[in-house]
Amino acid sequence: MSLLTLIAALLLHHFRPLSADLLEQVLHAWSGLLERNFNDSQPRHGILAWGLAVLLPVLLIAGAWLLLDQIGHLPAILLGIAVLFLTLRPAGFAGKPEKIA
Repeated sequence: MSLLTLIAALLLHHFRPLSADLLEQVLHAWSGLLERNFNDSQPRHGILAWGLAVLLPVLLIAGAWLLLDQIGHLPAILLGIAVLFLTLRPAGFAGKPEKIA
């Protein structure tokens, strides 16, 4: 991830902000699926659910980035911009500091 990727994602978010509802709906569905299938009050199920919730997306994005980086550096940068655009929400920090904490 480079500074260019971060700047591009912030500019894209400034000129075309993403609705928070889309990301929240996807994450809510993903967490609901994991809760339904892995909520058995056993520690190993919690570890497995955490691994699926956190590690699986990270590994998929990293694999996609490595594949795109082999094709060319520009597609990898575009993937980085897309990931930052979807996950970064700078508008949430625009309010008063008391609301953030």
